[in-house]
Amino acid sequence: MKRTFCTLWFLIGTILLTPLATTKAKAETARVAVAANFTTAAKNLVQAFENTTDHKIKLSFGSTGKIYAQISHGAPFDAFLSADSARPAQLIQQGLAEPSTQFTYAKGRLALYSRVLPITDVDISELLHGSDIEKIAIANPKTAPYGVATIEVLNAYQVHDALKNKIVMGDSISQTFQFTYSKNVSVGFVSASQLIGRTQGYSQLLPVNTYQPIHQDAVLLTRSQNNPAVLAFLEFLKSDTAKHLIRRFGYTID
Repeated sequence: MKRTFCTLWFLIGTILLTPLATTKAKAETARVAVAANFTTAAKNLVQAFENTTDHKIKLSFGSTGKIYAQISHGAPFDAFLSADSARPAQLIQQGLAEPSTQFTYAKGRLALYSRVLPITDVDISELLHGSDIEKIAIANPKTAPYGVATIEVLNAYQVHDALKNKIVMGDSISQTFQFTYSKNVSVGFVSASQLIGRTQGYSQLLPVNTYQPIHQDAVLLTRSQNNPAVLAFLEFLKSDTAKHLIRRFGYTID
């Protein structure tokens, strides 16, 4: 009788505990490809996200065009934080990303930066038409949306042809910033976010009417639609906490 009673309680305990064990969320890892301009912001966002969950996020950075090409050729990423809206849309058209998941996580600004010339308060048109610029750094418009915006600015000020022989082209906006920071060029077109907290050098924002708005979109890749880590991270990007951090790093967001 005693043995039967103990067995009965063991079975009851097993039944009661089993649902608790199966409902506990399993911690997963997600690989997120991120446009180079968003490097610092992304690292801070991941830190904030991981402080609230057991999930882990691994980041990979590069130019938007190169990341897009990698994903198109099967790179094992789970989500893409692009520097434009076009590449995520193209991935959706290719069947590589989920249509309902594309959203704008940040809006970028373009800035002029120099550690050689005191450009903070100068007239931009006079600067670009002047003779002080020996070399000028821009991101490759074929791979970087900020490069596309830069070409639009040069055309708006009607200086593209005059400056084309002075252009030093970076693969990404990060490389463009390095060219400028290391004083290898007179001035560079960079992301405004890269200047947050910088005390060395001179800078000013480009007028928003000289280039098309830079909408930076995120998208979930189809291969990872059942990965709880990437789903949770993309949802986190829409939170007030994430938006506050994104604004702190020089972006605007609705």
